Amino acid sequence: MNKQRFWYARPLVACWLVFALSACASEPAPTAHAPSPEHHAKKHAPRATSLSPAQLHRVMSSKGTALAGCYQVSESKNRSDAGSMTIEFEVGMDGRVSGEHVAESDLSDGVLGDCVLGVVRQTHFPKATAPTDVSWPVRFRTGN
Repeated sequence: MNKQRFWYARPLVACWLVFALSACASEPAPTAHAPSPEHHAKKHAPRATSLSPAQLHRVMSSKGTALAGCYQVSESKNRSDAGSMTIEFEVGMDGRVSGEHVAESDLSDGVLGDCVLGVVRQTHFPKATAPTDVSWPVRFRTGN
């Protein structure tokens, strides 16, 4: 019979120890309070979003004819060069392009690069709530 009492008393002692140890913890228990107005404004403010890849693709695809025109007036066409370049730029929240430059190119044609940058510079994108950094590959092929 004593064994049974001991068996039942054991969980009570364990529960009491857990309660006593948690009450002695060095960190104070969290208290509930109303969130500050700043916290509420931050939490419910619209998230800043940049342009989506689909939006970028839609706008840049519409520039295919102008980019092909750059190739037509370039020295690369006369040499039957095919190749690619990567253009980097930023689209501001107002949809305007800035900071455009040729990041990489396997075509050594300054006229082609300048023309492509001119097309990108004049491109207008949809407005966004955050700027968008863009790295856009452009491929040129000969008509053969």
